Amino acid sequence: MLITVLVVVVIFVSFQWFRKRRELNRRKDSKPDWAIGYARYFLCDVISRVQNDEEVLSLFVNASRKGLPDLNDFSSQSTIVGLKAYANSQGDLSRLNDQSAILSLSQAVAVEAQTALQMAASRPNIDSYLKEFDPNISDAALQDAAQDIFVAVHRPILTADGKRALCELLRHYLMRFFERQHGKPFYEYATHASQKLAEGAS
Repeated sequence: MLITVLVVVVIFVSFQWFRKRRELNRRKDSKPDWAIGYARYFLCDVISRVQNDEEVLSLFVNASRKGLPDLNDFSSQSTIVGLKAYANSQGDLSRLNDQSAILSLSQAVAVEAQTALQMAASRPNIDSYLKEFDPNISDAALQDAAQDIFVAVHRPILTADGKRALCELLRHYLMRFFERQHGKPFYEYATHASQKLAEGAS
C-alpha cells in the first residue's frame, strides 16, 4: 500500500519535477544531453526485465527519488551490464569510469523516472496506448475506455488493475520514446548492443 500511495504522490507532484527537468535540460553540467539517452535506456531495461507490477512501481518510485541504484551492490550487476552495453553501442564505453558522469546519469535517471510517471498517466499517452492496442477503436469507445483508465491510475490508492494499467502505460510511453530516439525498438536495440559488448569482450 505504501508503494501505491507513493506512486500517486509522485504523479500528482510531477508537474514541479517536469519544470525541474526543463531547468536541468538547460544546465548541461547537471544533466548533459548524453545522460538522457542512458537514463531512458536504463528505465526501458527495468520495465522490460521486471514482470511484477508492484516491483516495477517500487523501482520507478525509488528511481524518481534517488536516481540510479547503488552500482556497488551485487544486485546491480544486470544494471551495470545494461549500461555498459548501451555505452558501447554509443562508442563511449569509457564514460562509465568517470564518477562525475555517473552522478550526472543518476540525476538524469531521477528526472526521467519522474517524467515517465507523469507522462504515462496522461490522457495523450492513454489514448495512444488504446489506439495501438486497437487501431480500429471508435471515438466513443476510445473516450470511454480512456476515461476509465485515467480514473484507475489516478486513484489515491491503486487497485491491482490500476497498477497493471500504470505499468502498461509506462511501458508504452518509454518504448515509443526510445524507438523515436534510436530508430528501432528497444528489444532489438538492446539485443544488438549486448551482442556487440560480448563480442568486444571475447
